[in-house]
Amino acid sequence: MTAITETRLEHTTDQDIVLSSANAVARPMLMAAMKEHVVAWLDQTARFAAGVALAMAALMLAQWPTLPFLAAFSGVGGLLYVANMADVERYRDSVLFLVPTLFIWVVLSLGAAQPVLVGLTLFTHVFLAFIGTFARVTGTLRQLRLWTLLLGFSLTLLAYLVLTFL
Repeated sequence: MTAITETRLEHTTDQDIVLSSANAVARPMLMAAMKEHVVAWLDQTARFAAGVALAMAALMLAQWPTLPFLAAFSGVGGLLYVANMADVERYRDSVLFLVPTLFIWVVLSLGAAQPVLVGLTLFTHVFLAFIGTFARVTGTLRQLRLWTLLLGFSLTLLAYLVLTFL
């Protein structure tokens, strides 16, 4: 042993040994947690980008559709939330899906030809997808991990509506 290691060993307490061993254990755990966080962030970003790309492809294939198409698409999106309720485990989650769906259908029945009302229904889709992405809601969309994709899709349709019709 050299004088440096002997000096360190002489002045080391039991608490210093515990802290150094805790740091040795904590570092790999922190790196694993950081890796999982980065992978989850990249996964969510990729799903959002896929939703945006899917919406852009749908808009191009429909040859940049008019307002009735967006209104119909918003109404059909409500059916997706009703279908999602088949696997809901909590009453709170079923209310979360049923109330916005009814709101979308009522607003569209009142004025599907008005851009502001169609924009309101598309914003409802964006809001519901945001809640579904970041809250712990149950249902098929959560199991399939499609909320982030729907967020990108709905946000793109809303941006298209605002840029084109408002």
